[in-house]
Amino acid sequence: MGHLTPEVLARLVDHEPTRDEARHLDECALCAEELDELHRQTDALASLPGLLPPPGDWDVLEARLRSEGLLEDPGLFRRLGLGTTPEWMRTAAALVLFASGTALGAGLVSAGNGLPGDTASGRGVVAGVSTTDDLATAAEEVRVAEQAYMDALTNYRTLLAARDGDEALGDPGTRIAALEYLLAAGQAAVRQAPADPFLNGLLASTLAEREMTLRRASTGNDLWF
Repeated sequence: MGHLTPEVLARLVDHEPTRDEARHLDECALCAEELDELHRQTDALASLPGLLPPPGDWDVLEARLRSEGLLEDPGLFRRLGLGTTPEWMRTAAALVLFASGTALGAGLVSAGNGLPGDTASGRGVVAGVSTTDDLATAAEEVRVAEQAYMDALTNYRTLLAARDGDEALGDPGTRIAALEYLLAAGQAAVRQAPADPFLNGLLASTLAEREMTLRRASTGNDLWF
């Protein structure tokens, strides 16, 4: 009997092995160790704090994101269950938007609003290494670098879809399921570290990506939801 496949090992995390599988695990140290590692990872994930945030709302943050064109659906945050305590909501909102005007979410950023650069010839902006010791300057450099990345990614998606069709971007139903996992994990992470700009940015980007995926599915007459 060959080594157990990843699918079989994943099943054995929660189910008893068959007679042949049990015999193989007794004889194969490699498969047994992989299964033990899956058990350890599962236990570690189970010990993480709850994914749902405490009751509350992010009305101020949602309104700002809508004003920036990143969200179009009023009440989205409430339906997603996003909530904060008043003490850290202002911190989280400020950190998400500390790069004022930055368009988070690659699918919602217009490729025509990018940084100066010879994009027509394929030569984009090359970022240098920051050496500033000024906080405001560093924040501006983050905004500029993030905008350049978003513009480049949006352009790549546009070119890919033009060449291969929308299916090149993947099934929206599968993608939205993956984004839901990221969203839940991002909510939990921001609860644990509300002052972390990376985690706040990741959460806002995930929300924007989810909105973009829902919009793409609806405009494509894809009634999977």
